[in-house]
Amino acid sequence: MVRSNIENDLKGEKTPHVELRMLQLDETTVTIEGRGVQTLYQGKPAVQVAIRDITGRKEAEDMIHLLSRKDKEALRIARMGHFEFDVATQTFLFNDQYYAMVGMTAEEAGGYRMPAQDFAKRFVYPDDAHFVEETIREAINTQDPDFQKQFESRIIRPDGTVLWVGVWFRIEKDARGNTIRFYGVNQDITDRKQAEQELVAAYQEYQNLLDQIQDVYYRSDTEGRLIRLSRSLTDLLGYRDVSELLGKNIAEEFYLNPDDRAKLLEEITRKGKVTNYEVQLRRKDGTPVTISASSHIWYHPDGTRGGVEGNFRDITDQKRAEDALRENELLLREIFNNANDAIFLLERYPAGPGKYLMVNDKAVRMLGYSKEELLTMSPRDIVPEDVARKVMPAVIQKLLRDGHATFESAHRRKDGSIYPIEVSTHTFRYGGKDVDLSIVRDISERKRSERFIQETNKKISLLSGITRHDVANQVSILKGYTKLAMMKGPDPAVAGLLEKIDTAGSTIARQIEFAREYQELGMHAPGWHRIRDIIAQQKTEGISLSCTCDAEIFADPMIAEVFFNLFDNAVRHGKRVTEIAVSCQPDPDGLVIVVRDDGVGVPPDLKERIFEKGYGTHTGFGLFLAREILAITGIIIVETGTHGKGARFEIIVPKGMYRFVE
Repeated sequence: MVRSNIENDLKGEKTPHVELRMLQLDETTVTIEGRGVQTLYQGKPAVQVAIRDITGRKEAEDMIHLLSRKDKEALRIARMGHFEFDVATQTFLFNDQYYAMVGMTAEEAGGYRMPAQDFAKRFVYPDDAHFVEETIREAINTQDPDFQKQFESRIIRPDGTVLWVGVWFRIEKDARGNTIRFYGVNQDITDRKQAEQELVAAYQEYQNLLDQIQDVYYRSDTEGRLIRLSRSLTDLLGYRDVSELLGKNIAEEFYLNPDDRAKLLEEITRKGKVTNYEVQLRRKDGTPVTISASSHIWYHPDGTRGGVEGNFRDITDQKRAEDALRENELLLREIFNNANDAIFLLERYPAGPGKYLMVNDKAVRMLGYSKEELLTMSPRDIVPEDVARKVMPAVIQKLLRDGHATFESAHRRKDGSIYPIEVSTHTFRYGGKDVDLSIVRDISERKRSERFIQETNKKISLLSGITRHDVANQVSILKGYTKLAMMKGPDPAVAGLLEKIDTAGSTIARQIEFAREYQELGMHAPGWHRIRDIIAQQKTEGISLSCTCDAEIFADPMIAEVFFNLFDNAVRHGKRVTEIAVSCQPDPDGLVIVVRDDGVGVPPDLKERIFEKGYGTHTGFGLFLAREILAITGIIIVETGTHGKGARFEIIVPKGMYRFVE
């Protein structure tokens, strides 16, 4: 290079400034700047060279170049672009890194400078344009010489993708205080914003999950202040929004007894956590609420204690239910042990009863055994063997079929004495077992009363029978003498009187017969009677009699008289009866037994009168007696036929007083 420049200078060609290195005597290097010019020296062409040492300047320039290169690299690595805004020209100046960030080159953008309006149209996200414009105006008009701004906004790349950028700039003013430019950097923070948005979304999802759970989640700091919670806490404590609770001290604001908070913390500190710890909180309106808390200590990432967190559940209703259950159990225990009847709970097996599981105090007093002794026994130990053989098979079958039974039996006391009992037993599941609950009543007094009544009734019946027999004999004598007197041919006046005497005698005879029949009512205990068997015993010559009822009813033994009177009434008053049919069907009120014929029927105004005592043209007591017999066991009889189409009697048997048989 040096030789070439000298040759050019000798030729008279102008050469530029040159920079070159020169080696000093100490072998160190210096940089010089020089320029040669043509001249004459001793009449010969020569080159005059002027040089100066620029070593210091070159070192500074090299350092600046290095720093610039490093700054550019740092901006590239940090994904930051540099910009300047010239207020006078209203133009932006961007560096290469800025254009790289927005996805184009300076050449593609038309140069490094860009009018502000083009920048706004080309790069600024529409929703952020107004804010950017306001920021530029603020920077231009501010009176603060040290004004600087930091914000976030969005830009659009040519391919339509949107970037988030963090912007920082500061202003520069002239001597008059006017803003002449501002400059700064843009950094691509899209990844960070996406991470933030994902974090916000994740937190929101987490919060949504918290808000959806019925149990309450909470976190408090070391001072006991709430710093995080689920929305369910606001519902529990009667607040409108979470913001009303955040920052409040749990012990001071919500604990019904603030000392409970200290006890809870002591328990957590000692054990590390608590489970199902019961405590009472105070709602906003002051009313108490009982909770069951499960809590533990939480820690910061650096290992320092952060506070307490956990969850709890409102168990107020549960506690009320438990209290009510305890009260009910106490009440039932009092009823159980103070009942006037003995109560036994015992295991049940297909073959019969097992051991007693529970007995009340009355059972202990009634049998003379201790409660501990009875709980090792079963009904086989206290029911006489002959009674058990007679009663238990039928009872077991009924329990298996119906689930309940009422029957009479007997118990043997510890002292060996036997007394009669009435038992009402119901089967159900208890503690995973099939059990019988038996309520047992000592009926010794009732049996004595029944025997007394029976003896009394026998005496009354005997006396009544003797008296009725004697009266009947006297009536027969009276009627006999009346007949004899009428055979003598008395005058008409006397004959009329004798006829009335005879009629009165016949009436007395019918009333005596009714008294005999009525006397039998209630003399014997009601029982189960099959309708088909009752109908089969009836005789109705010349009339077709049918029965389709497969039921048994619980009635007085004189139930057969009811059907006899109905059939006899049909024959006597139906006039043209050729068929009598008996049927039955279940009804909401019970079982309806229908007895109908094809005779003339009953006029509407007589449907009730036919059941009155003394009404009719025969004995006058048939249907009255039928109604009385049925009423003993709560059975009702009514006439519902249509006059002219036959009589129709409905016998309504209450629920529980009938059953169907195969």
